[in-house]
Amino acid sequence: MDVCATLFMVPLGLQEATCAIIGNCIGSNNVPLAKRYFKMINYLTLAVIATICLATGMGNELIASAFTDDEEVYRITSNVILFMACYFSFDGLQGYLQGPIRALGLQRIASFFAIGCCYGIGIPMACFFALKLDMGVMGLQMGIALALFAQLIVYLVILIKSDW
Repeated sequence: MDVCATLFMVPLGLQEATCAIIGNCIGSNNVPLAKRYFKMINYLTLAVIATICLATGMGNELIASAFTDDEEVYRITSNVILFMACYFSFDGLQGYLQGPIRALGLQRIASFFAIGCCYGIGIPMACFFALKLDMGVMGLQMGIALALFAQLIVYLVILIKSDW
């Protein structure tokens, strides 16, 4: 989780910058410019997140070896980091999309959906995969990944359906 938290700092910075830029444009009644910035920053964010996912996926063994010398723990950690590199695209994008949602003043509805995704999808599915299907740590990560994917979809729908 430390690796994921560290990786999330980049989309978090993009989120804050996007919120400020789009908020300023909307505040000055320049919605077309806000939409143009949003589109431009989307491309930048996708490129950055793809680079992070690739680097993490390719360096999963190196990252795992930094945390442990035990062979079994190393194997599990390496596999989890590889899976995390795949689902980080959901995490990074949903994290980034929180910026435009805040700039549009839609954070209240988004927060209800975030709570629903985490507690209604993430935790139950993590428990199901980890405990019922006996997948262990990988199952916990799969539950988190499903919640993040659901959040990403909800955030995209909120932004598409909103009146800029």
